[in-house]
Amino acid sequence: MLSFLWRNTNRFEDLSIEENLRIYLVYSIRFVLSRLLLAFFVLSSYNWAMKTTKTPINSLSFFSHEIKSQLFGIKAYAQLLERYSVKTQNAKSEEYAKRITLQVDKVSHAISDFIDFLRITNDSYSIMPEFLSIDDVVKQVVKVFSPLFLSGSIAIIGATAKKVIADRAKLEKVLYSILTNAAVYAKDNPKITIFLKDEAKGVSISVEDNGIGIKKSQLDKIFQPFYYVPIKNHGERIGLGLFVAKKIIQKHGGRISVASVEGKGSTFTLFLPE
Repeated sequence: MLSFLWRNTNRFEDLSIEENLRIYLVYSIRFVLSRLLLAFFVLSSYNWAMKTTKTPINSLSFFSHEIKSQLFGIKAYAQLLERYSVKTQNAKSEEYAKRITLQVDKVSHAISDFIDFLRITNDSYSIMPEFLSIDDVVKQVVKVFSPLFLSGSIAIIGATAKKVIADRAKLEKVLYSILTNAAVYAKDNPKITIFLKDEAKGVSISVEDNGIGIKKSQLDKIFQPFYYVPIKNHGERIGLGLFVAKKIIQKHGGRISVASVEGKGSTFTLFLPE
């Protein structure tokens, strides 16, 4: 797929706006079909997992890889379309391309969450710990996330001197999931503040937002699998991100908690032992 894209890049840029929009439509259809395939995959795999004593995780991982490969192709073309749209100053086409990229990323993360969920529930979830600087991990996640949060601002306050033993990729996944939730449930002029602090026996990371907040009746549910707080214009979600995040932190011997005031925002706090 990659070699095909790069071989055809020049030809793609020479196309008219109408032809580029046709490409957008074609790949939008492919994207919709991939979401339908994902829905079928999630439902059938979950039913299969619940009916068997041991889920064949490797087979499920293979299928998820195949779906992600198709999504990668759509994302690559969307990025080419976005680049061409910037070059031709076609703002509408550029916006469409960005939307495709964003939705593809959401589906990709949903697939990863589901595979992690199956591994966790089958007690086959493992971590690869190493000595880490929490500050470096947080800065990297913010760097990746910021382009998807152009409507708001992200600030990092404080620093940690202690090192922790943790799986870098898994910890990044947890932080990305929390930041994504903050963006989804944001209000006007969204703001996210990340507080870093050394504690007596480890380090803490607090992610504070000024979003819509969480009702008291929902606070005990948000870490449950397949649960999410409905919000207008955002459609349905799988609801596994925070469940997986909590299990990852617990796997590291840490803990995660949330405090929230409805209408004012939420604060997720992670503690990791040194």
